[in-house]
Amino acid sequence: MLASFAIMEKMPEANVLVYGLGYAHYALGLKYSRRGVNSAWERPRAKALLLGAFVTSFLLAGIPMVVSGIIVYFGIHHAISEAYFQTDSPRVRTAHGAVVIGTYLSIISSNLSFIPHLMETGWVVTVLAALALIVAVKAESGKLDWSLTLRRFPWLTIGPAFLVLAFWLPVDWRALTLFHFIFWGALPALRPGLIKGRALKTYWTETALINAGCVALVLGLNLFGKNTSNQLPYFAMTQLFFAWSYLHITWSFIVSGANPPWVKRLVGVAR
Repeated sequence: MLASFAIMEKMPEANVLVYGLGYAHYALGLKYSRRGVNSAWERPRAKALLLGAFVTSFLLAGIPMVVSGIIVYFGIHHAISEAYFQTDSPRVRTAHGAVVIGTYLSIISSNLSFIPHLMETGWVVTVLAALALIVAVKAESGKLDWSLTLRRFPWLTIGPAFLVLAFWLPVDWRALTLFHFIFWGALPALRPGLIKGRALKTYWTETALINAGCVALVLGLNLFGKNTSNQLPYFAMTQLFFAWSYLHITWSFIVSGANPPWVKRLVGVAR
C-alpha cells in the first residue's frame, strides 16, 4: 500500500503504469472467469447483464462524472473482493467488507469533495465495523488472537494507518486502485497455499508476461504520443481504462463466486 502511494506521488508516468497494470489485471480476470461465464450464460438475467455491460461500460467512460463514478464503483468492488474471497462466515465477511469500504471512503474523501462529511462518515463506519468484526471473530473462535486476526484482516491496520495519513496528505484514489492490481497480481505470495503445484508456476508465468507486456505497450504508446505531439494514444488508453474498469467490475459481480448473496440474487446467479 505504501509503495502504491509513493508511486502515485513521485512517479511522473504513474497514470501509464496504472493503465498497464489495470489492463493486465482485467485480462487475467477474463481468463480465470471462464467457468463463471459459462454458468452465467445459461441464466437469462445474467446473460443479458453480461451483454449489456459491454455497451454501457463504453458509454459510461464518456460521461463527465466518469472519475467520480469509477471511484465509488471500484470501492464497492474492492470491499467485496477483499471480504468475500476468503472462506469466513457471512457475519465475519459482512463486517470485514464494511471495514474496507469505511476506510476506503475516508481515504479517498478528498477526491469526492462534493460529498459532505465523507471522511467523518468513513471513520464512523470503520470503527463500528471493526468492533463488529472483532466481536464476531472472538465469538466464533472462543478467544481473540490479535496476531492471527491482524494477519487475516490486514485492513484493520492498513485502513486506519491511511485514514490518519489522509488527514494531512490527500491520497489519490489511483493509489488504492494500484494497490488492488498489485495485490491480486502477487496473490499467491500474500495468500500462501491458495495456488499449488504446477498451477502456481503457470500463474506466476502468465501474470509476469501479461503484466510486463501490457505495461510495455502503454509505455510505448505514451512515448510515441509525446514524441509526435499526438494526444490520441494517451486519450485512447485513458478512455479504454475507464471503460474496461466499469466492464471488469460489472463482470465480476456476475461471474465471480466470491460475492455476497444479495449481489448473486440481484444479477440472477443465486442458486
